Amino acid sequence: FFKAVGTKVQTAVRNTYPTPPTREDAIKLVASQETAHFVEGVPLEVLSKTLLEPLRVIADRGGKSWRSYGMLACIDVVGGDCTEFLSWLAMPEFMHVGSLIVDDIQDKSKTRRGGPCAHLLYGEPLAINAGTA
Repeated sequence: FFKAVGTKVQTAVRNTYPTPPTREDAIKLVASQETAHFVEGVPLEVLSKTLLEPLRVIADRGGKSWRSYGMLACIDVVGGDCTEFLSWLAMPEFMHVGSLIVDDIQDKSKTRRGGPCAHLLYGEPLAINAGTA
């Protein structure tokens, strides 16, 4: 069951923070159809490098997905149907990964989930911004 949740989490992560993002992806992430002009002139490769990739580099390495499983369990416990919310699975994962990125900076960690920490790959300022966005 946990492996299946982990697979669903990874799919939700890729769908929520696609790298590289299209203009339509950027609008969904930082604007709306009514405010689509907010992304005019925003280089999508910069959006990807500064916001999406620092989170994705850690999230894409996998994890136990306990928080996402907990979200599904809570929905079912209160009588909901968790299958209606599978697209939301990325949210607990991103919140957790963001806290890990900041924690790694504070602890001066070198590795996270078997690879270099985000701050070592992207620098501390970008890692902090991505981890707290």
